[in-house]
Amino acid sequence: TEIGFRILSKCSGPIFTLASEICRYHHERWDGSGYPFGLAGSAIPESARIVAVADVFDALTIQRPYKEAWTIDASVEEIRHIAGSHLEPRLVRLFEDAMPEILRIRRQWEEMTEEEKRATEFAFSELSPRALEHLGIQTGERLPVRDAGSALSAYRAS
Repeated sequence: TEIGFRILSKCSGPIFTLASEICRYHHERWDGSGYPFGLAGSAIPESARIVAVADVFDALTIQRPYKEAWTIDASVEEIRHIAGSHLEPRLVRLFEDAMPEILRIRRQWEEMTEEEKRATEFAFSELSPRALEHLGIQTGERLPVRDAGSALSAYRAS
């Protein structure tokens, strides 16, 4: 949360402002029980509230070393259950409305090869230690190409 904010806030431009906001606040909860600041309701930036819904869906539906992936139906049911506490109810309804498109994109990603997926990332280990230090990035971290390119441009401009 804070590391992502620190990395992205060093870059200029509206996309990085938005991305840094999302990184900082997407673990806040609608009822105020989240972190890092314990914000509640509309005090949480809307961008972070939107990503929180996607983050929960991703966390539930993707297999992790410590858990099996949940089914889509069970995941959507859980998201409905935490609407009003963890997630904004209005955004949960919009998420459900968008489910056909979400599933289409998910199928498209699953059909990509690992090589195609890796091609969407940029290895920060390829940057010099000075550049990494300036950006606040640990060696070996990976970011999407769009973010990495702008981060590198911001470094070169400094």
